[in-house]
Amino acid sequence: MSNGDIRAPEPEQIVKECAEYLTSYLGDVTNTEGWIRNLDPKVNIRGLDDVLSYHFLRTGMWEPRTAKRREEFAIPIEQTAGLRDRYGEPVGVLDFISLLPARLRSLDPAVTQRVEITDGAVRGHIDWRETVQYRYRTGDIGSQKFACRVREKTPYSTRNRVLFAVLSTIQAIYTDFKRNVVGDSKWPTWFEGWGPEGEYRQELDRILNNPHFEAVDFQAVSVTDREITEVKADRDRLYREAAALLEYYRGLGSDWFDEHEEYAASLLSLDLFHPTEENEKGSDVYELYWIFKLLDQVEQVENQLEPFTGGTNDDYRGELLARWEHDSAEYLLFNDWEGKYPYGDSGDLRDLLSFQEPGYPSPTSPSTDEFGASAPTRVGYVHQHQRWMRDEAFSQASESGRMTPDIVLLELDAAADDPTLIRLFVGEVKYSVVLVHDDFEPQVIKGTKRILEYGAYARPGEDIELARDGQREYVGSTPDPLRSPELGLGLFVGHANIIREHDLPGIQIKGWEDDADHPFE
Repeated sequence: MSNGDIRAPEPEQIVKECAEYLTSYLGDVTNTEGWIRNLDPKVNIRGLDDVLSYHFLRTGMWEPRTAKRREEFAIPIEQTAGLRDRYGEPVGVLDFISLLPARLRSLDPAVTQRVEITDGAVRGHIDWRETVQYRYRTGDIGSQKFACRVREKTPYSTRNRVLFAVLSTIQAIYTDFKRNVVGDSKWPTWFEGWGPEGEYRQELDRILNNPHFEAVDFQAVSVTDREITEVKADRDRLYREAAALLEYYRGLGSDWFDEHEEYAASLLSLDLFHPTEENEKGSDVYELYWIFKLLDQVEQVENQLEPFTGGTNDDYRGELLARWEHDSAEYLLFNDWEGKYPYGDSGDLRDLLSFQEPGYPSPTSPSTDEFGASAPTRVGYVHQHQRWMRDEAFSQASESGRMTPDIVLLELDAAADDPTLIRLFVGEVKYSVVLVHDDFEPQVIKGTKRILEYGAYARPGEDIELARDGQREYVGSTPDPLRSPELGLGLFVGHANIIREHDLPGIQIKGWEDDADHPFE
């Protein structure tokens, strides 16, 4: 088989594998906030709850201005992520909105009574007991004031409040997406139906401009769980479905997977998570796949992995995904991490690692560098000028100057007062199977260069110690990143068939469906 015949794994395959891993690591083990937060480099979604709520607005089947009845909608249960009404019929937000205009002929009002004090006039039925008590309380026994029970119609019946609550929840979700995700940027394709010009939102706006909703204050609507349960049994299918939707939404969160494990693949199938052929960015869901594969090799994770809900510090990039302890060592696993983290009880941001490429002197400076006192070789000049040109002439240079590996695992001394690094594992993930890319530069081969750079350039930060004597400027005790006992490296590519058998030390090179090795063995 030639290299041109080898293909990267299909997105659906990766999604399925990750979904199985995802559910097995939930519950008492961990949750997915960290992984979910950084799955799309273009969309800064904060956590699992956000993703689930956005996914909620994509459930079901869209058919605008339809004259169909509910019975004519044959919706696969996977499209509703397990959402059903009381009688087991699949229900989603999109089909609910599609059907609403034809169903919403009128709002069934509730009749309420209130006591109104009138002076000489009678409105409704006189409540003589309340009238006498009022006159005695006010000392105006001989007055002509009456306590009348006035009957009024209101749109705020229990069933209508459930409907209002669902519609206002949908509005709140896409408003939150605009505020916290999009800002002034373009809405991503996978959610543009709920954007300002999106057909889903425009249909909902038309519905809410219906005269039935003119007097409704959506912000004042509240619904209890008991009322939702009551309306779930309503004779009218419209209200039953509204109650099912609202109950489902309120149950979303990390516990959702405990009851809906089979729908994790539905969540991960969002365009947001789908890997695409790699250009500058690798597939983030493929990074997740290899993170799970590595965790599979760590027996202690099953019993000692702690839940993590994600940090809120905007001053550092990356996310702690897993944390556990074993044999007096503490382990921290990060994704797309630049080396800073609020370590310790104080929560203060600590500078733990740097993967910044060592600087070369400019051509106008003396011909010495940190690699030795002699002038650079011809190869050295090429590297020197390449970086000089990149930083001076092109806008693609890193803004922070710090590189962010796909996978970083720290082994720390759990007994030390300050963070003390024992060993470091760094992983680079390349979804591509393209060894050489004609348009710009090699893809998989580019990954080999990058992982060696991470190993060679890894430096301890200002707030971390090395658990060894001797050279302390770099994590690796030797200049050779493949022969430093403190370092473990991993290169994970699109397909195992492009990898030949090899005896390279200090690094594992794996492809799709290969088992990962233990990070430190």
